[in-house]
Amino acid sequence: VLLPTRGPKSVTAALRLGPRPPAWCSVSCASAPNADARVFRAALARDPDCAICYWGEGWAWGSYLNGPMSADQSPFAYAAMQKAISLKDKAAPVERALIDALATRYSNAPDAARPTLDRAYADAMAKVAASYPQHAGVNTLYADALMNTSPWNYWALDGTPREFTT
Repeated sequence: VLLPTRGPKSVTAALRLGPRPPAWCSVSCASAPNADARVFRAALARDPDCAICYWGEGWAWGSYLNGPMSADQSPFAYAAMQKAISLKDKAAPVERALIDALATRYSNAPDAARPTLDRAYADAMAKVAASYPQHAGVNTLYADALMNTSPWNYWALDGTPREFTT
């Protein structure tokens, strides 16, 4: 499982619900934000104090490689992250770090500059990855954050990597 979990009532249990793919795909593919957000809401139905579940919902609403976050998704992501922040004292240290990092990605301002917020999240994830260098989930999320700063634009025409590609 990619995400840290609090036990059988939290993310792990919810990710086994219904016809959804396993946790790895749900969290790493992010190809259906609404469906992925529902998975984390299912976890919250089982454990309403699960800060990392709110984090997961917020993460699911965000930009992903196949598309940026839309303006109508922003309030959902922001609200989920505010709830995650309010509950983070109950979370494990790595979960608190992930919550703090993702909180930089969202704003309640409707005209917030998405590229600036995505860059802030990537910078925050760099710090989390430095604190948890052996954590595969953290490093996957860091790579995803970097890739979302310039989706599908990782190489120059001469074949050299662009900034943050390597």
